[in-house]
Amino acid sequence: MARAAAIAFAGEGADVAINYLPAEEPDAREESVFTKGLAKQLVKQGIRVNAVAPGPIWTPLQVTGGQSPQKIPNFGRDTPMGRSGQPAELAAIYVLLASNEDSYSTGQVYGAVGGRGGP
Repeated sequence: MARAAAIAFAGEGADVAINYLPAEEPDAREESVFTKGLAKQLVKQGIRVNAVAPGPIWTPLQVTGGQSPQKIPNFGRDTPMGRSGQPAELAAIYVLLASNEDSYSTGQVYGAVGGRGGP
């Protein structure tokens, strides 16, 4: 399974947001199954579980080992949008998941993949 980060403690009525990096990993289906399964287990306790599966997102980590130097000039250009995303373009998804506006969603995987049709 690909790397994921989740909130370590979730009490009754809490929300869990899982971040998968990156969405184009070959085992994205397993991540979706994990999110949906965990959501089903925790929903009776009032805990919502949703995930974010971003595509190629440009961060300072890309130039410090996140990508090989040969890949950096074309990072994200293979998306239909022709560019990598910016962290600020994901912010609204995380704000939505942390708000009460999304209180009826659980087991969902939100994708921001530059038009690839993912996650």
